[in-house]
Amino acid sequence: MKWLILITCLITNISFAQLDSRQEVSQNFSSYGDIRGEDIKKALLHQAATQAIEKFSSELGFDFNSYQEKLRKNFQDYYEQKLEDSDDAQSNMTAQDAFKKRQFDFFNYSKHIDLLRSYSFVSISKNPEVANQWQAIIQLNVDQVKLQRLMRRTLQADNTKFSKMWLIVESNIHSFKWSDIGIEWEANFSQALAGAWKDWWSNNIPENFDEVEICHQECLNYLHSWQGNGRNKAFNPDYSDGVWVNVSYDIFRNANATAQYPGFKWEGRVVLTDINTKKVLGSLSTKGESRNLRGGDLHKLNSNLATQIFSSSAQRFTQMRGFIEQIVKLNQVGQVTVKGQKHLGDVIALRDLIKTRGSSMGLEIELDNFSQDEATLLYFYQGEEKAFRDLLNRINELKSSKVYELKTSFNSKGPAIELSPIE
Repeated sequence: MKWLILITCLITNISFAQLDSRQEVSQNFSSYGDIRGEDIKKALLHQAATQAIEKFSSELGFDFNSYQEKLRKNFQDYYEQKLEDSDDAQSNMTAQDAFKKRQFDFFNYSKHIDLLRSYSFVSISKNPEVANQWQAIIQLNVDQVKLQRLMRRTLQADNTKFSKMWLIVESNIHSFKWSDIGIEWEANFSQALAGAWKDWWSNNIPENFDEVEICHQECLNYLHSWQGNGRNKAFNPDYSDGVWVNVSYDIFRNANATAQYPGFKWEGRVVLTDINTKKVLGSLSTKGESRNLRGGDLHKLNSNLATQIFSSSAQRFTQMRGFIEQIVKLNQVGQVTVKGQKHLGDVIALRDLIKTRGSSMGLEIELDNFSQDEATLLYFYQGEEKAFRDLLNRINELKSSKVYELKTSFNSKGPAIELSPIE
């Protein structure tokens, strides 16, 4: 009877977490120019998913019109910044190609298709009477939890919460080869560890995160380009508001161990980096561990080694979770240019003054670069962009090696402060 009740509860919870809908959609693609069949299906699927969201949003207590208005405004801000930061490639596009690119960027940005647990095209056809008109009937299964999360994040603009933890696990070996333990590539071993990490964190997700994902190849490609960019906000909506969780292990083989019972020792380090600001949020180290394992069967050996490494890390996961939940998400980052200083001490004094005055904002500010002609300060804080501008406008004087009048201006690169000595 107990098992029957448990199974019934599970079925009820599963049913509650998914929403079924059949949507009829129709769209004219004349404005898209040349378009492939797969792109037509994606556009129709996005339309169907959006209609399903509209259908279910009121049942879940959300205003769909307000959501759409906020989503489109956020996308407009995102897209304008994206165009500003990109090269001139889009200027050479035809009007139809530019329209099509913007539309599909919006589909990706909205994440409406990502809300679907499953979908199937019941039918799809081209209207013989209207040029470039396609229609379809699509059966959808919407993930209710993801839908509620998306609506809430968009409407409430919870700037204190991160989106995803992106797990990146690396294993560095010393004094032996991967083939010695039956592994062909390092990635095979690291992905097994990453899977164990994901399982644990998915069941113990910190309150300031929505979910956890393993950083696979597409994600790693983005990480590579992200590392080469400056400290601007991440304008890829798939990764913005997320955190890189870099887990690195150094694994050594004990020289004195026997073939029958090979010995290994290892140590690990975890570094968390805010994707938006490129700020290192914190790091943790796992103390060195060592084990003698049973040799012979290489598959059992490498599996046992991965299990031992993960288990030793898991001992600190609870502590790590508490540490991560204390991290304050900083949604603003920028540079302050400083000129007119006599020496480094003046810039340090200015930094300390701004930090003290901005303490209520959770402001963090640090020296980025210094020369006799110019210095730059990096700032991070949680709040509205206008708040930092107002703060600088209220600071008019600095007492350092001299008494300076502070003349603050603002341009496209950010705030600039001129230190002018008061005679």
